[in-house]
Amino acid sequence: MMDYMEARNENQTARGIAVSYTEPHFSSKKVQSAFNKFQREDRFKVISGVYFEDVPKNALGSPKLITDLYGVISYSSAPDVILSRYLDILDPEGSIYIYTRRINTLIRSLDGVEMDFFDYVKSIPGIQVVKNNPGPFTPYISIQIHRTEQFKSGNVPALKLLKMTDGAPPVRRYRVIRVH
Repeated sequence: MMDYMEARNENQTARGIAVSYTEPHFSSKKVQSAFNKFQREDRFKVISGVYFEDVPKNALGSPKLITDLYGVISYSSAPDVILSRYLDILDPEGSIYIYTRRINTLIRSLDGVEMDFFDYVKSIPGIQVVKNNPGPFTPYISIQIHRTEQFKSGNVPALKLLKMTDGAPPVRRYRVIRVH
């Protein structure tokens, strides 16, 4: 990807922001060099040393694309807060892509029905959700999310953490405590 980004037309203004609790480290000098170049050109910014939910919204802008590939959603004890924040800052024409383990997050609805993370996300009013399941026997899931015209901030059902185990990513169990 770095080769592609370096080869792009210099007049294009693609920009990126990465939020990481720790500083990024690269195993390749070529990737590190490209990363440093993008930062010098103000095309890429890293916000580190802080949790995503504590980053001021104005520092994140209004992105057209949010990717969470085994990211904050997979590791946070409050995925409802993270997803709500993603939806709030997302450009109205933008997309969110989440890639995570299908079975690592289970949620009990208000009426006691167990659902996985995809079904939880599908229950949020005002968004369109597409599941790209790589196959019936894989534990991974890819979710694409778009806001619709009916989207309202605060629509993400609030969760209470019941159990969280160590792991990469951890196994988590929640209960819906409030639907907006």
